[in-house]
Amino acid sequence: MLVAAGVTVAGVPDAHAASTDAADDHSITVHSETRADLFRRAPLPGPEGAIVETQTLLPIRETLLLRALDLDTPVGRDSVDLELSAWGAVVAPAGAPAQSPDGDVQTAYVRLHRGPVSLRLGRQVVAGGAARYARFDGAMVDAAFGAGFDVGAYGGLTALPRWDERPAYYNLGASSDVALRNPSALPPSGRSGYALGGARFGWSNAKGGAQVSFHEQHDAGALDHRSLGADAQLRPVERLALFADAILELDARRLSDARGWIDATPFEPLDVSFEYRHTEPSLLLSRTSVLSVFSTSAYDETGVFAKLTATRRVAVDASGFAQIYDGSRPGGRGDVAVTFVADRARRTLLRLSYARLVAPENGYHSSRASVSERLLPPLTLTVESYLYWYDHAVRGYRTSSVFAGTLGFRPRGPFGALLASSLAESPYARLDAQAMLQLSCDLDFSGRRRSE
Repeated sequence: MLVAAGVTVAGVPDAHAASTDAADDHSITVHSETRADLFRRAPLPGPEGAIVETQTLLPIRETLLLRALDLDTPVGRDSVDLELSAWGAVVAPAGAPAQSPDGDVQTAYVRLHRGPVSLRLGRQVVAGGAARYARFDGAMVDAAFGAGFDVGAYGGLTALPRWDERPAYYNLGASSDVALRNPSALPPSGRSGYALGGARFGWSNAKGGAQVSFHEQHDAGALDHRSLGADAQLRPVERLALFADAILELDARRLSDARGWIDATPFEPLDVSFEYRHTEPSLLLSRTSVLSVFSTSAYDETGVFAKLTATRRVAVDASGFAQIYDGSRPGGRGDVAVTFVADRARRTLLRLSYARLVAPENGYHSSRASVSERLLPPLTLTVESYLYWYDHAVRGYRTSSVFAGTLGFRPRGPFGALLASSLAESPYARLDAQAMLQLSCDLDFSGRRRSE
């Protein structure tokens, strides 16, 4: 069961205020969502024919978001933003194979902005560039210098995963993990050893832009990542765009990831993308992770994707990519799909696709068929099937299949229901049957008030 409630209040200037002063726009959003799922899952039999004991579980998860933008403070008008997001979860019955209770604070920060400068303090996220994605407790400063130039810098303590203190993670790969009898005897890990920092410099205008960034992160006092990133985009004409980005691991002196792609629309019904990518997956792992020693070879991939909207009812998309692996034979992947709208009211949607994957160890052919039908204005039925044929048998199986169906009921108003089920057969489960019933209530109250 999914229950969601939201409240949004947006402040806008009245006619008198607009004539005498600058607009004073601000908003406050509160969103709460509660979800409870009652389910039972039973693979029959389990791996290697093992007998599986089924269990009925009831996980309940609550999420909360509070956001306020452009608040007036003594610092100035429209000078402060606030955000808090968190979640909590419990699983019944007791003894379920999940951590319960559980929870985390995802973001909790205040942002002060005046003119071209802003300062953000608290738990926050930095994404893109050399950082890729990192969550930390600290400060971030951004400043714009005009003519399209801007800079930014950040630093603080890494927001640790909730399971970071667990002995199994702390001693992953160590012999002491097997002999451990008293987890409390382990020395606590100080947060001062989990620190990060970085900076960026960028320029942009209506035709494109470029950015250079740096990110360094330490885990338990040891180097996790030290990366240099660069990205650029160019839109010389309306129907053509060019993009490129790369991340250089300074410690290894090798590129962990580099991409370049072109998006073009030669004529109105046809969209085409050309892409090249070089990736070395092991360099994307933390240098302190035990998994980083299991190096995954670098590979290069290049190919094209195209979509043709033949008519208002028929669209065809296809892609083909070649892959070159270090020290191994080449591979490739490709697919073609047709989407068909059966009637003008768009009540029936049919999609058929075929895909082929060739990899050094194995490969497969696959097909997918899906039909979506709006039986009544509030009632929608979707049926899907996935079939796989392996080049070489996996655990004695040459095929896998998945069949799924959903029936959604969404009348006018906040309430709705969804019934979903699936049936799968694979090398790892002779039969995997699942079913779920979800009830929802989504309340969203929005309003505007005049700001004097």
